[in-house]
Amino acid sequence: MQASARVRLVTIAAISCWGTDAFAQVFLRIDTDPRAAGMATVGTATAEGPNAAYYNPALLALELDPSVLVSLPVTQQIPQLSNTIFIRELSSVFPLSGARIPLAVGINYRRLSYGITGRLEGDEIDAVDWALGFSFAARPLAGLAAGARFQVVSVEGFDRAEPSFDLGVLGTHRLVAYDDNFVEGRVGMSVRRWGPDFRAETTIFSTVQPQDTDLAWGTGLILGSRRTRLTLGVDLVDPVGDSANFVNREFEQFYGAELEVLTLAARVGHAEISGNEHPHLGFGLAFPFPAGLLGRFDYAREPTALGAHDRFGMSLRWAPDARELLEDTGRIRTRFAVGVVDPADAPGNQAWDIGPSLRVATQLELTRDTDLETWFAWGWVQDQDDNAAESNFTFVQFGGGVRQAFDFGRGARPYACAGFGGYRIGESHTETTDDGREFTERGQVVAPGYTLGVGYEFDIPESPGRSIDVALLVHNFRPQFLRHPETWWELNVGFTLP
Repeated sequence: MQASARVRLVTIAAISCWGTDAFAQVFLRIDTDPRAAGMATVGTATAEGPNAAYYNPALLALELDPSVLVSLPVTQQIPQLSNTIFIRELSSVFPLSGARIPLAVGINYRRLSYGITGRLEGDEIDAVDWALGFSFAARPLAGLAAGARFQVVSVEGFDRAEPSFDLGVLGTHRLVAYDDNFVEGRVGMSVRRWGPDFRAETTIFSTVQPQDTDLAWGTGLILGSRRTRLTLGVDLVDPVGDSANFVNREFEQFYGAELEVLTLAARVGHAEISGNEHPHLGFGLAFPFPAGLLGRFDYAREPTALGAHDRFGMSLRWAPDARELLEDTGRIRTRFAVGVVDPADAPGNQAWDIGPSLRVATQLELTRDTDLETWFAWGWVQDQDDNAAESNFTFVQFGGGVRQAFDFGRGARPYACAGFGGYRIGESHTETTDDGREFTERGQVVAPGYTLGVGYEFDIPESPGRSIDVALLVHNFRPQFLRHPETWWELNVGFTLP
C-alpha cells in the first residue's frame, strides 16, 4: 500500500510539471462554449451568450437579456500522463438599459485543475490555473459593435499573474426583413489572448512562455423566422503568437452550421488545423423556468490535439418573450423529486451504501402523452471497504430527453423516459498505508451518458396539472477512471405542478 501511494504522488508531480510548461500556452485557448464547439468552434461573427467574449467581445453588444452560463467541458485522458484535465467556466453578461447606445458588460471566471490530486502527511499537490475576466461592449451605430475583454491569468508554476487582452469589432446588416422573417449578414474580427509573457525563475531553471495570440476573421449568415433559425459561419484564424511554433499551429479554417426548431438545435462543423481535418457534432435543448427564465442545455463532441473534448453547458437567462413562444407549443410543468442513488458496479468494493438524491425537471408538452423533458440531478454516496478505505462520491447530472406516458384513464398512467446528458462524478478516497500514514486522493470526471427509466404517475384530485409519481432510473456512462462507477440506479418520488 505504501508503494502504491508513492506511485500516485510521483504521477501527480509529473502532471504538475507538464502543466506548467504546456498549459501556460493553451489554457486560455481551450474554448468552453458547447454551442460553438458543435459548430467546429466557429464564433467570431456568430457566437451567442456570455461565452461570446471568448471569440469576439463585440458580440456581447448584441445581447438583449441578462444571462449566466456554466460550462463543464473536459479534456479526455491524456496518454502521456494517464490523467484528465478538467476545466470549469462561469460566464455572465448584463446589457445596460437606459444608455443612449446599446452597452453590455460581462464577467467570466475560468479554472483548470487535473483529474487526480493527492495529499500525504499534509503535503497537498493540486495544480490549478485560473483566469478572471471583465468584458465591455458597445454598439455606437446600428450595424457596428466593438468590445474588449481584460483577464488576469494565473498559471501554476509561474511567478505571478499576468494580464491578457481580447479585442474585437463586428458589422451586422439585415439583408431581408419581413414580419418575423429575416436574413442577416455579419462580419467580425478579433485579436485573442494578447499580453506579456509568463515567466518562472528558480535557483535551478528559468523559463519564458509567450501568450498564444490569435488573429481571427469570421463571417456569418443567419436566416430566421418566429420558430426556426439557420446559422452558417466561417472562421479563419491566424496564430500570430510566438508560442504557436511550440504546438505546431498553422493557419486554421473552421466551418459550422446550426439549425434551431423551437426548443431543439442540431449543430455540425468541420475544422482544418495544421493539415488535419476534424468533424464536430452537437445539439442543444431549451426549456423554460418560472418567472420568465429560459434555460438551455448544450452538448458537443470535439476532437483536439490533446484528445477528444466532451463539452457540456447549462445556461440561464431572463427571456419572457422566449418563454411565451415555448408555451405556444403546449403546457409547461415542473417536477421536483427526492430519492436515493446506488452506484451499482464500482469495481473493488464489497458493499455500497445508498445515498440521497435530488432532482428538478421541466416538461414541455409536445402531444397529449409525450413530453420533452430536461433535468438536473444531484446525489451523494459514502462507502467503506474491508480494508478501511473510505470513498465519498458525488453525482451531478444534467441533460434532456423524451417522456412517453400511456394514459388508460382513471387519473393514473405508467410512463417511460429516455435521455442523454452530462455526468460529473467527484470522488474523495482515503486509505491508510501499512505504516499507519493516511493518504487521500481526490478525483473528478465528466463523461457523456444516457438515462433510461420507468414510472407511474397519479393525478391529484381537484388539482389540474398536479400529480405525484414514482420513478426508477438507470444512468450509464463511461468515465476515465476505473474506480468511478459506470452505472448508477436512482429511485425517487416526485411532485409535478404547472
